[in-house]
Formats: sequence, C-alpha cells, structure tokens
Amino acid sequence: MSTDSRRKERPHQSSLWMTETFIFGVFVTVLAFAVPVFLASSWDGKNESVVQVAKSVAKTAEGFIPEAETVRTVVIEKPIPYLRRLPNVIPYILVIPSVLASIVSTLLSFFNTFLLSPLLTLLAPVVILGQIAFNILIRAPWNAFSWFAKLLYPIYVFCGIAVLVGALFALAGAGIGRVGLWMTVAQRAEGEEERDSVRDRDRFGRPRGNEDWKGKGRELPAGEEMGGLRRPRKVEFANQSPVRW
Repeated sequence: MSTDSRRKERPHQSSLWMTETFIFGVFVTVLAFAVPVFLASSWDGKNESVVQVAKSVAKTAEGFIPEAETVRTVVIEKPIPYLRRLPNVIPYILVIPSVLASIVSTLLSFFNTFLLSPLLTLLAPVVILGQIAFNILIRAPWNAFSWFAKLLYPIYVFCGIAVLVGALFALAGAGIGRVGLWMTVAQRAEGEEERDSVRDRDRFGRPRGNEDWKGKGRELPAGEEMGGLRRPRKVEFANQSPVRW
C-alpha cells in the first residue's frame, strides 16, 4: 500500500472515530439520566410493597398485641433515607464529566473540520498580509530595539555605577567639609574669646564676663566703662585744692 493511499484513509478513519465517539457520548448521557430514574421508580414500588406487607401484619396482630397500632404507625411513617440510594447513583455521576469532555471535544473537532478550516482557507490572503505587516511593523522594530539595548547594556551598567559612586563621594565630601568648617569656626571663636579675655584682663584688671563687679553693691574701679561713659575720678594738683571733673 502506498503512502498516498494511507494519507487518504486517515481522514476517513478520523471522521469515523469522531462519529463513533459522538454516538457513544450520547448513549452514555442517556444512560446517566435514565438509570437513576429507573432505580428510583423501582425502589418506590418496593417501598410500597413493604408498607402493604407491614399493614397486613399489623392488622393480623391487633387481637394479640395491644401495642400493634403503635408498631404499625412506626413502620408506615418511617421514611427510607435518600442516602441509601447515593451509592447506586455515584458511578453514573462520575461518568458525567468524562462524557461532557468527550462531547465538547467532538463539537470542537466538528467546528475545526467544517467551519474553521474552510474559513482559514478563504481568509488565507488576509492572514498572510497580516503576518507580513506584523513582522515589518512590530517584530522587526522590536528586534532592532532589543539588539541595540543588549549592545548598550554594559555601557549603561558602567555609567550607572560611576554616577552612583560619584554621588556617594560627593555626599561624603560635603559632610566632611561641613564638619571641618564647623570645627574651624569653633576653634576660631574660642581663640577670639581667649584673646578678648586676655586683653580685658590687661586693660581693666579683670577678664570679660566677670560679673563680680556688677549688681553686687561694689563700686567699679576708676576708669571703668559704664554705658559708654567713664566714671569721674579725682585729680589732685600740687598746692591746689582737688578738682572734680
């Protein structure tokens, strides 16, 4: 058998497989809904037969057992819980997802085969033109930009590191300069204060800032400055009475 004949048989086999899958999915779906209904109806019939048997037994036992009425009411009014039916329904519930998945896959295959493929065939010129425009207008500029960015990446890293290091050194230099200026100003102020104190001691006999001469009832010495004025002092001349300025 040649390769051409095999290629021709493959689509036919795939279509048969899709048809069989669809039929199987429909069949399983019908079973999934029909079997629980059948079981429920048969269980209801069995329940009614059990209740009838219980009624007949209760009627026959009314003459012998005085509490037969209570037994009869208990048997009749006690319902069968629905949880007993759950184990019978669980296998069918578990089959439903697989059936739905097979149905969806079958529908998608039909869509791809009968709608999407012909549509793509008809729109082939538009698709090819769109691909060409995308490659020229979007992909080519992006590739050029990414190539240029990769080329400049080492330079960018080097310049960034240099700028950061320069900024750190500038901040450190500014801090050191401020500290040095503050120390220089402080030393200069201390030196000026010390010189002023020595000058005042040599001139007035006391250092500047000595408050013992002020406000404590003591008189200032002769020649002491008081508000820009000098205290008058006595001047004596020979053979003359003292003159007060």
